[in-house]
Amino acid sequence: MRSPEIASVDDEHAVRAADCVRRSRLLLTLAVVTLIVIMVVPAVLVASLAEPAPVFMTAGVAAGFGFWALPHACNARTPRRRHGPDSRYLTARTWTGHRTIDLQALTHVRGWREVYRSGSTTYVVATDAFGVRLGFSDPADLRLIRRAVERMQAKLRVSTQP
Repeated sequence: MRSPEIASVDDEHAVRAADCVRRSRLLLTLAVVTLIVIMVVPAVLVASLAEPAPVFMTAGVAAGFGFWALPHACNARTPRRRHGPDSRYLTARTWTGHRTIDLQALTHVRGWREVYRSGSTTYVVATDAFGVRLGFSDPADLRLIRRAVERMQAKLRVSTQP
């Protein structure tokens, strides 16, 4: 599927931006509805139970996993593929399917670090002008995004006049 936004790319790996956004919204909607059901159904069941603790413990664990997993839904998995003129586009597989971002049209880059007992992992989520989000945690991918942002900053003209 080739995107009209990236029609100049003669590559079967380019995924339409509208498809990427639609799939990610579908996953988010399903996750939120599932979490609401997990939180509401146990409350209804507890009214008839003498010991409600097991119901709420199970619902709490399931909801906690859901809230942990949602930010990771856009993380890039292998294989990743750069294509197009000057390797402008990056296509990677995520939980919701393949996504293609335009590395020369990034509008938002956000990062966070998850700290564990054994170390930490840095995540960066890049959003392009078409609204496609793709997350990265591999150090090579983080360098790729850093270079893309540096190239974009070099092209910007800074004006000090109001």
